[in-house]
Amino acid sequence: EIYLFGNYIAGSIPKEIANLKKVEVLDLYANQLSGTIPSEIGSLPNLKYLDLHDNNFVGTMPKEICKRNLKELIADCHGRNPEVKCDCCTICCEGLPAMVCVDQKTGKKVNRPVEY
Repeated sequence: EIYLFGNYIAGSIPKEIANLKKVEVLDLYANQLSGTIPSEIGSLPNLKYLDLHDNNFVGTMPKEICKRNLKELIADCHGRNPEVKCDCCTICCEGLPAMVCVDQKTGKKVNRPVEY
């Protein structure tokens, strides 16, 4: 499990993340990561939870990640102008000023998006 919540990590996620074959939880919530979300994350065989919200990602959630049917997939995909387009996220969030996350199955607002 890798929890890097709120560390103000900047830059992009390196493609070498695919080397983390045993990781089940990847929590990158509340950093300053940017760029597109690397498709290599989808090759992590044991990944169950992926939290990418409250960063500065752009683009579309890679199909390689969507195909995984993760237990929880959280990104900034809510609101009028979502940062990430994601048809497979379980929870979509929106940053400031709204600061809201919505469960995509129930349509209900959630506080801390996921408890592992």
